[in-house]
Amino acid sequence: MAVESPSVDVVANADRLNELGRLIVKAVVEWNPEALSQLIIEFNETKTRTRVALMNAPVNSLPDIADQNVRWLLQRVSLGQLLPVEEALSGTRIDTLFDSALTVQEIEELGPELFYSWFSHFEFVEGLYEIGSVVLATGCLPSTLVGFVDEARHCYAFQQYRAVCSLSRTILEIAMRDLVVKTGVLPADFYNRKEVRLNELIDKFCNRCVRGANLRGQLHVIRKEGNASIHGQRPVDKIAARTLLQDTLVALHQAYESAQNG
Repeated sequence: MAVESPSVDVVANADRLNELGRLIVKAVVEWNPEALSQLIIEFNETKTRTRVALMNAPVNSLPDIADQNVRWLLQRVSLGQLLPVEEALSGTRIDTLFDSALTVQEIEELGPELFYSWFSHFEFVEGLYEIGSVVLATGCLPSTLVGFVDEARHCYAFQQYRAVCSLSRTILEIAMRDLVVKTGVLPADFYNRKEVRLNELIDKFCNRCVRGANLRGQLHVIRKEGNASIHGQRPVDKIAARTLLQDTLVALHQAYESAQNG
């Protein structure tokens, strides 16, 4: 994804936030409630407007800004962290007036632009239908693993293909840890005693429960493909993500069926 420059003049906003911070402190020291109220309203609106501008891209490029403090302030705004004036007044009755959360109306206005401009429920339903699920005897999978499978499926539906590949690798490891314990290959606390690599877990499980080399080979392919994706060693597109996740779901079915019948 490209590095983008914010469309809103966030640098001017940062300067104004700094200025408003000083004015707010002055209004508190001189105790000017009317001015304080107006300043905090403007502070909140400016901070929210800046944060919205920054959230449009995963990385915001500001190559012409030499002032590191400005970039740091914008980084804090982007993360929703307190700015100096908010920290200074934290714990006082005044800090309850600082609120840069989006209103329901603002979310409604931003929704069509930020979400439906690139996605809709059609793609979501189509993605879930396309990717499939795991079919097993009731209660075979631990709840933790079920959660990861569900998250991977939703990432596919939302077109987050790198996440799909990373989660597929994680799903495989969680499943192997579970299976080597369920089948008695390793004790329940094995991971606390000694680090056992995923390739070893696969081989130990297959040595005990799997006849033939087909499933063993599939599990190792998923491991290697997942590793390559996690380390950014190859590009990931829809086809690659779908193939890896579906292969992982098939491997889960076969591995748990083997464990149950072995």
